[in-house]
Amino acid sequence: DPTTDPTRRPTRSPIFGYCDDAPNMDVVFLVDYSCTMSATECNDYFEGISEFMGTVKDDGVPRLAFIPFSDEGNVTDYDVLVSLTDPRWNDNSLEPGVQDQMFDNRYLLQQFIMNGGQENGPANSPCNGGFTGTATTNLVDAILAAQQEMNDNP
Repeated sequence: DPTTDPTRRPTRSPIFGYCDDAPNMDVVFLVDYSCTMSATECNDYFEGISEFMGTVKDDGVPRLAFIPFSDEGNVTDYDVLVSLTDPRWNDNSLEPGVQDQMFDNRYLLQQFIMNGGQENGPANSPCNGGFTGTATTNLVDAILAAQQEMNDNP
């Protein structure tokens, strides 16, 4: 039931349950780094991406890749930051304890995405001070990079 005096510090968004068809699919997140954003907009952007990840990812399934893109001039464009075969996030073997570890690592993957696709914590997020973006974007090459990731890791 809604309150009459909402707090200034609301509860952070939860991680939702995963998709039931997850064992039968791969998901590639193409993350557009070309837009200029304030620090708040950027943090909200990456939080939204991490929340979406939480709606599909469970204990190693589906396999998930994370590829940033903007324009072909950016040195990090199309670098696969999380590969479909990354054992930290995508081990779907049935070995004892692996599925529990993958479920626990799901939170760490969410933090990685919320921090702008890097593992050094929020202090090193690309959102700090705002996100400069680029003048152009190249979605076609990003899609080709995603296709290559899936072809290389059947």
